[in-house]
Amino acid sequence: MQFLHGLGLEEGMEYIREHCAKLHDHAAPGNLIKDEAQRQEHISPLLALKLAELLIFFGTYVDHAPSYALGLLAKGNVLMWSNRKSWAEPYGAQASSSQG
Repeated sequence: MQFLHGLGLEEGMEYIREHCAKLHDHAAPGNLIKDEAQRQEHISPLLALKLAELLIFFGTYVDHAPSYALGLLAKGNVLMWSNRKSWAEPYGAQASSSQG
């Protein structure tokens, strides 16, 4: 996941577009991105937010609802830790409805 750290959001999305065809398992990369976003919540909230956005994009791009939901949860978590609780609540609700 280190390579995603140095990419901008658009570059990260392009990387995902270019490399998704090679993937047979969408859960594994989704979980890796989620884990790194979670790890970065207190270290670098902006990086964690970017990773959450990339995870949402990944889930949408490959039509993998669990990754999409994890991205929403990751984004909500970053916003919660950044004292943006009112901004975070819709992401938690949307993630719950995406999984179910």
